[in-house]
Amino acid sequence: FTGIEDVFENKFGGFYNCFTDDVYDVERTSGDLGSRWELMGIGLKFYSTCRSKHTTIGALRKFRDEHPEITPDDIVKVVAHTTSITHKYSVDADAITSVVAAQLSHPYVCSVTLLEGNAFIDQFTEEKIKDPKILEFAKKVEVVSDEEIEKLPRHLRYTVKVDVHLKDGRVFNLQESFPKGHPKNPFTHEELLWKFKALAGKAFPDEKKTEKIIDAVLHMEDLKNFNDFTELLSARG
Repeated sequence: FTGIEDVFENKFGGFYNCFTDDVYDVERTSGDLGSRWELMGIGLKFYSTCRSKHTTIGALRKFRDEHPEITPDDIVKVVAHTTSITHKYSVDADAITSVVAAQLSHPYVCSVTLLEGNAFIDQFTEEKIKDPKILEFAKKVEVVSDEEIEKLPRHLRYTVKVDVHLKDGRVFNLQESFPKGHPKNPFTHEELLWKFKALAGKAFPDEKKTEKIIDAVLHMEDLKNFNDFTELLSARG
């Protein structure tokens, strides 16, 4: 079973035709071959929501860390300034009827981040999205389109400005441009291990097995039999 020889240049289904306009730079395909690794530019997701919500989550988590004395009860309003696309496709607080709707909802995401400190898998369950406290706080969140953010270049398209209004009249103005996991805001090694353990733990209750998988991946060049590794990935038993 073979593919076309001109996989890049072919006008029908070729790489350039599929992923670019009529104008493209052929030299970039092979430029720096063997020295520039695109894998290092791949982003990873740190939260269980659509990507456009991640900078908001990151900004609010920093806010919580920097101001532990401020509680959700001290907050009267949260205003998230986003692009028009993010604003358009954000699910309103009173329309959260499913886990997916919650993942697409800026009000829900802001609420659960400020109340629980994260927006990961445990914050998106059938039970959690019906939590009255979370849904009530979500009504305090307003999402607006921001013309200044709209004017930013494409690589800054996830930029958000978040205004946190307190009962005492103070307003905290937050801003975040690169979501956690972006090449410009990468995971630490510890964060990467935390994410894997949090996810793998749902399939492998035995923490020792999870640790064995991590050790095998980090020392894959020393594996003598790859079957041993694939066996580790089985949830049987």
